[in-house]
Order: sequence, then structure tokens, then C-alpha cells
Amino acid sequence: MEEEYQAPEVSEKELEIVIDILRTLSKTVKTFNVYPKDNPIYQKFAAEICGKFNTFFELNDELPLYIEQYSLLYKGNKVFYSEERTDSIPLLLFADGLRQIVFHKEISPEEITDFIDILRFAPKSATSDDDDIVTLLWEKNIRNMGYTAVEDTVDDRLAIEESLIQEPAGREDIQSPEAGGPHYPGPAASFFSSQPGIEPLTDTDIEAIRGELSSLEEAPLLSSAVELFFELLSDEKDSEAFPEIMQALGKILEIRMKKEGIGDAIRILGRLKDISAVYQDPVRTGLIKNVFLKAGSPENISLLFRGSAKSDDITQYLLFLDVDSIPHLVSVLAELRDRKQRRLLCEILAGIVRKDIDALSGALQDDRWYLVRNIAMILGMTKEAAAVKPLEGILKHPEPRVRREAVKALAGIDSGDTKKLFLTAMDDEDLTIRISGLRSLRRFKDSELFRILSARASLEKLKKISFEEKKELLETLAALDGKSAFSLLSELFRTKRFIETDEMAEIRVSASYGLGVVGTPEAVALLQEGAASKRRPLRETCLKILKGLQ
Repeated sequence: MEEEYQAPEVSEKELEIVIDILRTLSKTVKTFNVYPKDNPIYQKFAAEICGKFNTFFELNDELPLYIEQYSLLYKGNKVFYSEERTDSIPLLLFADGLRQIVFHKEISPEEITDFIDILRFAPKSATSDDDDIVTLLWEKNIRNMGYTAVEDTVDDRLAIEESLIQEPAGREDIQSPEAGGPHYPGPAASFFSSQPGIEPLTDTDIEAIRGELSSLEEAPLLSSAVELFFELLSDEKDSEAFPEIMQALGKILEIRMKKEGIGDAIRILGRLKDISAVYQDPVRTGLIKNVFLKAGSPENISLLFRGSAKSDDITQYLLFLDVDSIPHLVSVLAELRDRKQRRLLCEILAGIVRKDIDALSGALQDDRWYLVRNIAMILGMTKEAAAVKPLEGILKHPEPRVRREAVKALAGIDSGDTKKLFLTAMDDEDLTIRISGLRSLRRFKDSELFRILSARASLEKLKKISFEEKKELLETLAALDGKSAFSLLSELFRTKRFIETDEMAEIRVSASYGLGVVGTPEAVALLQEGAASKRRPLRETCLKILKGLQ
């Protein structure tokens, strides 16, 4: 009987090295939880895991791992398996949305231990949405490691951090102050109806109030003063006192912010917003605007985030601000260290900047790459077509984490102008960016686009790219035009050699994934043929795809 021949996707030696790396990685995570960094045992395990990575990188330039719920796969081979409910690396990564991680040859010992620290700390933060693995990867900024997450989730690597880097699915848009600000009963007209017994302020009265404001620190006193000023504003004849009242309200707002009285500040801004809708006089509306400008000063914004204010209060306060405050908000964003606060401020900025996308253009030129990445994320969160042009400008940014975020942001914008940008991303030197660009192109049904991509799918060109990229390219072609893709995919699928190289095996497996996307009876017939193959990678892949099509 003829002996069954199975061509491995990877050599036994390579598989053994990868399995050893992951087995050691699991032990190292547990060891680091027990021993401090200066302990010899800690140092021994750190040196050992780094040595095993170096052994692998003597053979390859990168180590890609696909993530399933209980398993880690390398080139289609299961190299790690664990059904533990705690301390399971695959389950931990899978649960936080990660579907692939890639270690690059240049990864340093410090970056390896950073990744191990993430695996250590993430389970302890299970109750916090802000400490998921994608966010922690974004925070650590591991330059020589990439990842792919569901909806790409970030970060990230915000980050961002790569979990800061993806907007939660189904999240409602941030409301404008008109929709989400404080509500005060009664129409504006009745609010300003004349009230007998109220006399306009004299110059002496104004000076007396101004002098006393500097010594007023107690909230009840300030609250009484605020009520007095708004009562006086109800007398529309008192135009001369208007500038002084605006100055006084601005001063009170400043005092309350320093005392963490954000609730009082919000009430002042809410009532001023109502008043600004009534006045048509540009002088008065200008004076009201000055109070809002003061509320949006860098000092007041910093006070919000340094204090103990709740997220809802911070959001309500900042959404009263307009585009004039955007430079101050961006300045504070660049200095924030707390992940939760950065995420919150990014969401708020997205709500404000929808009124003027160009207000963020200057920030995209900043030398701090992490700030530029945050701005790219904010532009994506707006989902506005006007954000496409500024995002295009950073697709050539020297920092790959910025380019990744730009492609992710573009993927969330429904505009035909993004098509050429995703094609540009396909030529990026970063694998994650190329794959993101490919996936994003699937929403376009365009014969010219199919022609361009199919030119990249020749046998010789496919041999030169990684398995992950082969698979994504052929799946994308199938998604763009299943009927036209079938002939190409079937030809690649049927290409056989007596001695099948790794490249050819990968091409046939990748073609089977494309046939699964096509899903026609003819495609299913080919997959059933592959399910009977003697070659294990092809057989198992076809069986898996057929099961998913049932």
C-alpha cells in the first residue's frame, strides 16, 4: 500500500521551539507573580524566555500566533492548549478580543517582560474595562510586537493601547450640550419675564459685590450670589450691569472649580446656555462666550481631571464648550496619565470636534506620536467624511502605531474616498496595517478594485507573502466578487505538487478560506474534495470551513 504523504507546514524543529517558548512563557507569568524583579529566580526565568525567543529568531524574522479560545496556533499548528479558567493565556487573550499576536525579531528583553507583565496584571483588572489587554498593550507601547483584535480593539498597542485604540460597538454618539445638558423648567421667554421689586445695580452695588467675591469661599454663599445675579439678569433693562454680572459669574465659576464644585459650575454654564439662546445682541452674546472660554481654560480643564469629579460630570461640563476650547483640551490630553481619563477625554473631543474637524489639524503635526495616534482615533470616532483628508495625511507617519490607528479610523468612516487610502495601506511595511487595509476594502463592490487586487494574487506573488496575508487577500477577493473570484480560487486550490512546499501548502489552504467566503455549491464541492485530502493542513481547514457553512 502506498504510504500516505503529509507535507508539514513547518519543520518539526521549528514547531518544537515555538511549543517550548509558549510552555516557558506560561511558567514565567506564574513565576513573575511570585518573585520580585531582584530575585535570582525571577532573573533566571526572564533570561530563559528571552533565550528561547532568540533561538526562534535565528530561523525566522517574526513569530505570528493565532488565538482561539483555548489554543494558540502557529502556521495552522496547535502549539499551546489550556482549558484552565484562570491563568490560561489563550482564554485571557481571546476574551479581550485579541485574535493574533506577532513578535518581531528585534523585540528586546524589556519588551518581552513588558508583555509578560500585561499577562500578569490583566486578570487582576477583570472588573475594569479600562485595563483590558488591548488597552494595556497600548499603554506599554511594545514597538516590536503587533496584534489584531476584534473590531480592532487598539491598541492599543489608545492603544490605543491597542483596547483605547477601538470604539465600543453600538455606542451612542456623545450628545451635544443642547441634547445632554442640564434642563431648566419653563420656556426662556417666561424665565426672563419682568419681576416687580427688582432694581438695577448701582455702581456702588457692583463694587461692593466685586470686593466681597474674593472672600466668598463657602458654597452656600456662592450659590446665593449666583441666584442673585441670574435674578438681576431677568431685568432686561439693566444693560449696563450685564458686563459686571458676567465677570462675577466667571469669577464664581473659577472659585467653585478650585474647590471641586463642578456641580455648581455645570449649573452656571447650563443657565448661561439658556440665556445665550435668548439674546441677539452680539455684545451680550460675546460677554457670555467669554465665560465659556474661561471655563475651557487649560487650568480649569486640568482641575477637572486632577480632582475627584465623576465621569458623567466631566462629560457634561466639557460638552458645554465649543471649538475654541479644542486646543486646550488637546493640550490636557497630551499630559494625562490615567487611561480612563484619556479615553473619556477622547470621546468628549469627538463630540465637540464634529462641528469643526479642521480644529484638530494642528495637533496632527505634533512631535509626540502618542498624541497624534489619539487624534487619529478621535477623528475616526466622529465618523465624519470630513475626517478622511486629515487622516490621509498621517498614513505616511514614521510611527507604525499611528498608521495603524489611522487605518482603523478610516475603516469606521462611510465614504468612497477611503478606498484609495486602503489600497495605499496595502503597501505598508507593517503586516497589521496591510491586513487592516485588505479587510476594509471588502465593503466596496467594485470591478476595478477586484482587478487591482487579483493582480496581486498570482502564484508567484502569493509565494512571497506570509500565510496571514495570503489568506486575507483571497478572502477579500471572494468578498468583492465571489463569481469572478471562484475561477482564480479553484485554480489555486487545485494546484498540486508531488512534493508540496510550505508556500504551496499555504496557498491551497488560503484558497480554501476564499472558497468558504464564496460559498456557492461549486465552492462547497471543492471544499469537500479538500476534506478528503491526505495533506493534513488542507484537510483540517476544509473540514473546519464546511462545518461553519452548515
